[in-house]
Amino acid sequence: MEFGKHIGKGIWAFADKSLAVIYGLGFIFLVIRILPEDEYGAFVILQAIFMLIISIGTSFALQPLIKFASEKDDYSSILTTSSLLYIIFLSFSTLILLILKEPIANLLDSSRVEKITSVLNYLPLLLLSSFVKSVLTALLQTRFYIKKIFWIDSVYFIGSLILFYIARMLNYLNTVEDLILIAIITNSLSSVLAIILSRNLIKLNKNIDINSLKKIWSLGKFSLSSSISYSVYLQLDTFIVTVYTGVVGAALYGAVKILTRIFDIYSQVIQMLVFPASSILQGRKETDKLPELIEKSICFSFFSILPIVILFGFFNEPIIHLFYSNQYGNGSALLKIFSLVGFFIPWGAVISSVLFGIGKTNVLFILSLINLILTFLIYTIMGHLAGIQGIVWGIVIIQFIMITIGVMSLKKYIPFTLLSTFYRTKDITSYILKNLKEIF
Repeated sequence: MEFGKHIGKGIWAFADKSLAVIYGLGFIFLVIRILPEDEYGAFVILQAIFMLIISIGTSFALQPLIKFASEKDDYSSILTTSSLLYIIFLSFSTLILLILKEPIANLLDSSRVEKITSVLNYLPLLLLSSFVKSVLTALLQTRFYIKKIFWIDSVYFIGSLILFYIARMLNYLNTVEDLILIAIITNSLSSVLAIILSRNLIKLNKNIDINSLKKIWSLGKFSLSSSISYSVYLQLDTFIVTVYTGVVGAALYGAVKILTRIFDIYSQVIQMLVFPASSILQGRKETDKLPELIEKSICFSFFSILPIVILFGFFNEPIIHLFYSNQYGNGSALLKIFSLVGFFIPWGAVISSVLFGIGKTNVLFILSLINLILTFLIYTIMGHLAGIQGIVWGIVIIQFIMITIGVMSLKKYIPFTLLSTFYRTKDITSYILKNLKEIF
C-alpha cells in the first residue's frame, strides 16, 4: 500500500473534520460566553443524548453500508436496507426517550426537570433533519469523495456560525431553544446539499432485499452491541458529571470538553480513511498489506497529534483565559488532564477501524463491553472521590487499559509490531523530503 497516494484524501479529511474545531471556537465566542450557564448546560445534555443515538444508529446501519458498498459496485440493495434500518432505529430510540424523559430529567438534575424535559421534546426534529445527511455522507465515504463531504459539513458548521452571529446581533440568541432551531435549519440545508452532490450515487431498490438484510444484520448485530457500549462510554462522562454537579457543572465540563474536539477530529479522520481502506484490502484478499496500513496510520497520526497534546498540557491556563476570560476558570486543570488522552487517540481509532474493516465485530463487541463496565465503575468511583477532575482522570485510565487490550486483540489477526510502527517514521520522513524537493 502506497501511503503517499492517500495523503491528498487525508488532507481533505482533516479539513473536513477541522470544521468542527472552527465551529467549536466560534461557538465559544458567540454562544458559550453569553448564554446563561443553565441554558448551555441543558444544551450539553441534549447534545450528549443526540450524539448517543446517532453513534449507535451509525454503527448498526451505516457502518455496514460503508463496508459492503466499498466492496462492490452494485450497492443499491445495501443502501436501501441500511437507510430503512437507520430510520427505524432513530424512530424507536426517540419514542423510548420521549416516554422516559421525565425520569431521565429527574435523575440528571431534579431541580431542573421541567427545563430538561422541554428540551428533549426537540429531539425528533433534530434527528429527522440530520437523517439524509448521515446516510449520504456514509455513501460518499465508500467512494472516498471526501471533498464533497467537506462541503456538506461546511453548510452545517459554517452555516451555524453565521446564524449564531446574526441571531446574536439581533439579540435573539438567549435560550437553548434558539440553539436547537439553528441546528435544525443547518442540518436540513446540509441534507439538501448532500442530495445534490450525491445524486449520481443514489441507487435505491423498490423492495427490501432479504440477503442484504441478513448481511447487514450479521455484521450490525455485533456492531450495534459494541456501539451501544462505546457510545454510552463516550457520553457517560457528561451524564455522571451532571448527576454529581447538576446542569451548571455540566456547563463547565462541556466548556472544557469542546476544546478537546480536535481529538475527535483526529479519530474521525483516521476512521474515515482506514475503515474503508481495510475493508477494500479484506475484500481483495490482500490482507498481507494490512500490517503496513496499521503501522503507517498509527505512526503518522501519533506524531501529528503531539503538538496538540503539548499545547493543552503546558498552556492550559492561557488557553482557558483566552477563550473564556473570567468564566470557567477551573477548566484549566481539566484541560491539562484531558491532554493525556491525545496519546491514545491514534491507537484506538486505527484498532477499531481495522477490526471492523476485516469483519471482527464480535471482537469489538467484547472490547466495548469491557470498556463499558470499566467506564461505569471507574467514573463512579473517581467521580465520588474527586468530582469532575476524578472523572477526567478516569477517562485517561480507561483509555490506557483499552488500548493495551486492543493492541493484543488486533495482533491475533494481523501481525503488526509496535517496534515496526515507530520505525515507520522513516517512511513519513522520506515522503516529506521527497515532496519538499519537488516543491523547491
